Amino acid sequence: MRKFVLFNICPFLISCLPIEPLPTTGYFLHNQCPYDIEYHTYTPNLKSSEQGYINNKLTISSGDKKSFLFYFKYNPNEKGYTEFKFIKGNIEVPYNKIIDETSNVKRIYITTCHNKI
Repeated sequence: MRKFVLFNICPFLISCLPIEPLPTTGYFLHNQCPYDIEYHTYTPNLKSSEQGYINNKLTISSGDKKSFLFYFKYNPNEKGYTEFKFIKGNIEVPYNKIIDETSNVKRIYITTCHNKI
């Protein structure tokens, strides 16, 4: 009787477990600049009928930290490569990038104005 109950309950419990993909890359941004900056990502337009890049913009306040997780992996030579820039006005803001590949999720730490703490 116990085996019968166990077999009836186990499929129900297993079906309730969330199955989600693991992220491939995590970006951790820290704005150390004394001013707000704009974070621009330039992603290729993947529609076959249109050419060019899609520009997504996000404002990061001074001293603010943001993190993003990506569930896909693009290499620089593939069609889906994403480029990013940090801009204040019309000037590109310098940044420091550290890549940590010691775990399953590649972590990229980006600090703007790293020389102006």
